[in-house]
Amino acid sequence: MPAYNAARYLPTAIDSVIHQSYSDWELIVIDDGSTDETKSVATSYVPRTSGRLRYLYQSNRGPAAARNAGLQATTGEFIATLDADDVWLPMRLERGISVMDRSPQVGLVHSLVARINVEGNVVGSFNFPSKHQAGKIALNIYTRRANILSPTVLFRRQCIDTVGLFDEAFRGTEDRDLWFRIAERYEIAYIDEILALYRSSPGSVASDSGLAVQTKLSFARKHLERRACSRFSWLRALGQIYREQGDVCFSRGQLKQSLGYYTRSVCCNPFNPKNVYMLTRACAEPWLRGILPKGIPGATT
Repeated sequence: MPAYNAARYLPTAIDSVIHQSYSDWELIVIDDGSTDETKSVATSYVPRTSGRLRYLYQSNRGPAAARNAGLQATTGEFIATLDADDVWLPMRLERGISVMDRSPQVGLVHSLVARINVEGNVVGSFNFPSKHQAGKIALNIYTRRANILSPTVLFRRQCIDTVGLFDEAFRGTEDRDLWFRIAERYEIAYIDEILALYRSSPGSVASDSGLAVQTKLSFARKHLERRACSRFSWLRALGQIYREQGDVCFSRGQLKQSLGYYTRSVCCNPFNPKNVYMLTRACAEPWLRGILPKGIPGATT
């Protein structure tokens, strides 16, 4: 559990580990140079967990470095990831361990999450096509048809012995990068059930849309250069990255920016109907604003 100025949410995250139905766990909290009360909150749990929670401090080096420090401190056969502002549901570990015990060929298992806001209220969920989420899905991860969400991930220690740690050059997509490298070597399992809560927090790396685009592009370029994918797959990945960013801008009413991203997505992958549809919709938006009454989908209110 990497934690940076996480005192506000840390108790909820730690409690969600303590209350797991699967009780054979250890928790490593890596304080990545926090200046708030993260240390005092984390260390207050040490006696309450009979030492199963360990607190580590390092100067601020970013999420990937913090995750790596935690990986290197763990002793278990299986490793699970949880950010300090997210929450595990009680059956999360038990469900994952059960899959691993039944399927020795599986290197990583993941599931669905619900989205919560800063107050902890559920505000939505992610719905991904199940057919893209399991099996030999390295290409799906690369082209963003498979989406492996960190609060739900459980993987075998032998995976990092084989493919290495998180890439500390990344900030924001280091998780997809590791899941992709694991998927190149191992099968991926998927539990079509919500087992964790993902918190959308202002100021997070994910909320910085400019940084998010650049890190996603860097991930795509890295694996093209190492010849882990074809140029066609690279273009498909770029088309998906640009359309996703267009969707962010469109939802914020940033029509000009969304048009730019949608145009790039179509140029990269004109065969994806979603790319073409969203570009067409964004082009039509000014006209729709003029003819649709307020309250009708597509109208500005």
